[in-house]
Amino acid sequence: MTRYRDAALRRQAERLVEEHGARREVLPPMRPALSDSALDEGLRRLSFQDLPLVIEPLPERFVLASIRKVGRLERLGFRARFRDVAWSYAGSLYRTPLDTSITWRLRGALEAAHGPPTQTVGDLGAGAALGSGAAFEFEYWFVVNDTIPVRVTDTAGPRDRGLIVATDAQYRGALPALREVAFGPLARARPAPFVDYFYDAGPRQWYVAGYDGLRFVLRSIPRPDFRTGGRPSPDALRRDASIR
Repeated sequence: MTRYRDAALRRQAERLVEEHGARREVLPPMRPALSDSALDEGLRRLSFQDLPLVIEPLPERFVLASIRKVGRLERLGFRARFRDVAWSYAGSLYRTPLDTSITWRLRGALEAAHGPPTQTVGDLGAGAALGSGAAFEFEYWFVVNDTIPVRVTDTAGPRDRGLIVATDAQYRGALPALREVAFGPLARARPAPFVDYFYDAGPRQWYVAGYDGLRFVLRSIPRPDFRTGGRPSPDALRRDASIR
């Protein structure tokens, strides 16, 4: 097919040379119109008059007036107040430092800014169903601007990157801006010490994960005895070398 196409193009070129000669005079450059009306006329001459005019909407802005973390003992009240919420989350159209920062550093930055999490995997107790997709390390619950519920959780444990930020579906359009305004600074903040349990559903392995102020520690452990408490003590980080 390529040979036939090349032969046809060559024959067409020969026919044009026979009709118009081998050389053509250079046309003067077209001067762009300066006024709107003249520009419209120029576009019409170029047959662009039927092209639709598309105006991209400006991204939504979000004004952060207040943000309050829900305490561990306030979980029932939060659930009751927002029991009808259809939770929704939206990813970024492009990668931001919040997406690329390693999750354990963001967890430490949340600890520094807001204190301990609202809920951890240990708070669910021994009867929790922690299959694939259900396990998590920590959750921070917030009420933003007095009315907007927000949940922030790890993506897939401390060694992953970024955070999952969710809110009521009615605010989904504003969520990317809310996410950046309220939590974007975490990527640049200094982490505070913390310690969590973490359950990896793949190998069904429990860990103690945390930051002691100098290093990140991840230590495999037997299933915790949740009858003695749902959250590990800071001492749990002192008995193992760090894994980065």
